[in-house]
Amino acid sequence: MKINNKGITLVELLTVLIVLILIFLLAVTKVNDAMDNAEQKSIKASSLSYIKAVNDVILLKNADLLEPLYEGYYTYEELDELGVRISGTKPLTGYLVILDNRVTNGCLKFKDRRVIIKNGDVDSMDTKNCKIKKGYNSDVGVFLDEYSGREKTFTVQKTGKYKLEVWGAQGGSYNETYFGGYGGYSKAIVNLNKDDVLYINVGGKGVDYNKVVNGTNKGGYNGGGDSYTMTGNCGNYGGSGGGATSIAYSSGLIKNLEIDDILIIAGGGGGSIRRHCSDSDYNYENGGSGGGYIGGSKTVQYGLYKGDVALGGTQTLGGYAGRTGTESGMINGSYGQGGQTTRTGGYTNSAGGGGGLYGGGNGMFVGASGGSGYIGNENLTEARMYCYECRETDVKNVYTISTDRVSEKPINNTAKKGNGYVRITLIEESNSNN
Repeated sequence: MKINNKGITLVELLTVLIVLILIFLLAVTKVNDAMDNAEQKSIKASSLSYIKAVNDVILLKNADLLEPLYEGYYTYEELDELGVRISGTKPLTGYLVILDNRVTNGCLKFKDRRVIIKNGDVDSMDTKNCKIKKGYNSDVGVFLDEYSGREKTFTVQKTGKYKLEVWGAQGGSYNETYFGGYGGYSKAIVNLNKDDVLYINVGGKGVDYNKVVNGTNKGGYNGGGDSYTMTGNCGNYGGSGGGATSIAYSSGLIKNLEIDDILIIAGGGGGSIRRHCSDSDYNYENGGSGGGYIGGSKTVQYGLYKGDVALGGTQTLGGYAGRTGTESGMINGSYGQGGQTTRTGGYTNSAGGGGGLYGGGNGMFVGASGGSGYIGNENLTEARMYCYECRETDVKNVYTISTDRVSEKPINNTAKKGNGYVRITLIEESNSNN
């Protein structure tokens, strides 16, 4: 009998090594997968815990309000300021969309992962960053647009129910005390179909009185009225009117659109004035607020011209300028356009009226008035308008609520400082066209 004394060949040794390496790699992969799954479960749990904490805080803050105030888009830092706290792993940054007292959509960034929130639940995870941008944000279904001085379009990506929110622009100011009227706020719900196109024009802030001396200050984009500033013994200094913000089915500024093509408008504020001839002949006036079914009107409270008025735009008429005549050079507010001011003869008109569905009247010895908002389109539901210390009504299609809340940031139910703004939020997706 012959015994084979040969050892293990090189090929056999390599084969064994390869098998061992494959087993090792498979084991490492399974361990990594297990660790990754555990991490994802932990981050999902932390995300849901954070969403619950946000919902609890928002519900508490809105509890005593007739209409929810704390809605819209919030950054993580803003939510932290509102008092949102959780025990456990916290997001590093992010943003959430809040509607009807609950989180609907959003993005939360943890150390190594981004969590996309849809319909109040965790939808997906990846390693990208949370970043909100102008225009359409597909991950959260929100379109955002700020003032640019030109028209923008929004092409609907998904058939569904959308919340429209628009803020008008502030009128030009004399100073912090005598400020231009604040822009109004309008909101409504509308059903939109995929590939529908909306045309958006965000109102521009009126020019402050000191930008142009002895000349015309152009009104804010989308209907703000021009003002005229002149130095001298009785120098008249006026801010121009703030522009309105509009969303429409057709392209164009408000003054060029048929009313049936307009979806929603937030009116712009009127410019403020400063006129001082002597201690007994002077006028310092704020501008009238924009928005609502009637833009904010202004009346001279003191001085030689006590009682002079500048009336706000309505749903059918532009604001009256208060003092007219061949020497005054005043042009009343009109459809889509705030009252304009010029200089004729020895008179100098000061403040320009705010833009709106109908523009506010301009002012000579009085602050200019605000332009009106619009929520009368038959396709809108749950429509409301808010304006700063303005006239109220609960009549459908012109429902107006007065507020004393003002912010440079676009906050729902709040009048606007500075330029206008637009936010369109998908709140319910549909599986078929309407």
